[in-house]
Amino acid sequence: ATYPEAAPNVSVGASRGLEESQRSALVEAVEAVAQENVGMPMIWSLVEAAQEMLTEFNKTGDCAICLEALNGGDGGGDGSSCVVRTACYHRYHVSCLGEYWASQVGQE
Repeated sequence: ATYPEAAPNVSVGASRGLEESQRSALVEAVEAVAQENVGMPMIWSLVEAAQEMLTEFNKTGDCAICLEALNGGDGGGDGSSCVVRTACYHRYHVSCLGEYWASQVGQE
């Protein structure tokens, strides 16, 4: 049988920033959604499941600019520990992203 009567094969290609345990958990979660939806169109459901998992993974970790912990929160009055999420779901300290942007604008 073929999609949608059979669940599609789920795999994750090159995944910078994901630990192997996170990568495995992502594949397992998306495969579970695929099995739940056999016989129905499911691509959007699979994308949503992957997006939710990746968002959870991004709540912790380090800022890609300063390499300091994000701490998953929005605290700090000085902006150093406030966290911003970009449209592509990357997370940075507000102050780091602001300084980076300012440096890039100055180079033009």
